[in-house]
Amino acid sequence: MTIKGQIYSLATGGKAGRTPVGPVPNPDRKNNGPYLFDIYYWQELSDLADKELKKAWKAATEAEVLEEDDTYRQVLGETIAAESSSFSCVMKVSAPKKTIDKEAFLAAVSRKSRLAVSTLEALWEDHQKEGKAALSKRVLEV
Repeated sequence: MTIKGQIYSLATGGKAGRTPVGPVPNPDRKNNGPYLFDIYYWQELSDLADKELKKAWKAATEAEVLEEDDTYRQVLGETIAAESSSFSCVMKVSAPKKTIDKEAFLAAVSRKSRLAVSTLEALWEDHQKEGKAALSKRVLEV
């Protein structure tokens, strides 16, 4: 069995698609416990994994297996950062997201168009559209 398979088997109790306890096969909608338990189980496991993953990246960097992140950010594209007999660490760097400095943009347009910054500011505000609201989902143990 692969390492990934061993990890999956340990996390699921050897039952594909289920938590170690199961979802209980009860279609009664009033019994939400099994479904909420599944979410709770996996979010707690995910939180633990995220913390341990951060520690593992930090340890590899401190042991000089990997370099600091900023070193990899200097070149766009894909780089193999480290290898062993069983694993390869691939770093992918994409172009940085571009943003607009609102004040500098409005000042530049004002100089070119001879419109007042306040007029441009009003136009800016009038033409903004709302994006999707951020949504955070979490099941809590009570």
